[in-house]
Amino acid sequence: MGLDAVDCRVVEVQKVLFASAAADVGGTKQLTRLETRLQSLRTTLDAAHSAQGGKAAKTLSRAKKLLRAFIAAVQRGQHSGKIHEPTAGNLLGQALRARTDLAPLRPSRTLSPRV
Repeated sequence: MGLDAVDCRVVEVQKVLFASAAADVGGTKQLTRLETRLQSLRTTLDAAHSAQGGKAAKTLSRAKKLLRAFIAAVQRGQHSGKIHEPTAGNLLGQALRARTDLAPLRPSRTLSPRV
């Protein structure tokens, strides 16, 4: 578990997205938006690996927010019929697992500058 597990799940979501046709997710524009959201999340997770103390907490909070936004975007597309059910199911399956893995994470006290 930990950030590595979350990152693995996000990579799996990216694989599903890259393998999807633009028509399956509501067009090229929507596909690009979703890919951008995931890349931003991966960048934030990478930053969380090396962050310390308050910065780590802030970075984890941002990662949680980005993941929630991605999930909400997929759910909106699914409910509006723009993202096809099988594609949405695959995207949401891994994304929801990543959210479950990310939720309990807190910055390590050993990394905190206050000892």
